[in-house]
Amino acid sequence: MGNEKYDAVFLDAGYTLFTAKPSPSKHYHRVCVRHGADITLKQVIDAMRAVWVEQVIPEMNDPGADFVCSDEEDREWWWNYDRAVFKRLNIPEEKHRIVFEDIYSFFGNASAWELYPDTLESLEKLKGSTFSLGIVSNWNSSLKKIVEGLKLTHYFDFILSSAEAGWKKPSPKIFQMALKIADVDRSRVVHIGDTYQTDVLGARNAGIRGIMLDRRGGTHQDHEVITGLLEAHSLLVV
Repeated sequence: MGNEKYDAVFLDAGYTLFTAKPSPSKHYHRVCVRHGADITLKQVIDAMRAVWVEQVIPEMNDPGADFVCSDEEDREWWWNYDRAVFKRLNIPEEKHRIVFEDIYSFFGNASAWELYPDTLESLEKLKGSTFSLGIVSNWNSSLKKIVEGLKLTHYFDFILSSAEAGWKKPSPKIFQMALKIADVDRSRVVHIGDTYQTDVLGARNAGIRGIMLDRRGGTHQDHEVITGLLEAHSLLVV
C-alpha cells in the first residue's frame, strides 16, 4: 500500500475489464449466417466499422447530442446501429428484427464475456489500496448480472450503468451521479476506460481525470494512455 493520490477509481466495463467471446464481429457473422445470409466475416467487420465511423463517432462528438439513456433507449440505439449494419450486408429487411433480437439477447449474458488476463490482478492491487472502486459504463440493466456472473461484484463499491443513471457517457451527468454515490470530490477521482470520446472526454467534462486504456498500444498525443490495466495502480499512488 502506498500513499494514494486519489480516493476513488471509476472503471469502464466492456473492453476495459472484460471482452466479448467470440468477438462481436464473429458473433454477428455467426447469427447472420444462421438466418440465411451468404456473407463473409470480413464483410461483417467492414460493415460494422463503417457504421461505427459514420454513425456512432459523430454522435459521440456532437455537443448537442441527447445522451439520455434507459433500457428502452439502449435497445433502440442498438437496433438503429444493427439495422444499418444489416442494410450494408444486404440482409432482407423482414429478417432484421429476428436477427437483432438474437444478437442483442446474447450479449446480455455473462457467458458472452470473458475477463482480460490482467483484470483480476489489477483489481486485487487496486482493492488492496484504500481506493473506492466503481464501474461507470454505458450498458443496460444486465450489467450487474454480467459482473456477478464473472465473479467481479465483490471488488466494487458500486456498479452504475447508463440505463440506471438515466444518462450515458460522455454526458457529465452519469459521472456526477457516480461522484455522489462514491461520496468523493471530483479532484480525487480518476476514470479509466477504452474509448476516448466517452471515457476520456466524458470524464474531463465532469472535471475528472480520464485515462484511456488502449491494449493495442496506439499512438495518442493529447491524453494519458495505459496499455494494460496493471499500469493503473502505479499511476495512482505516490
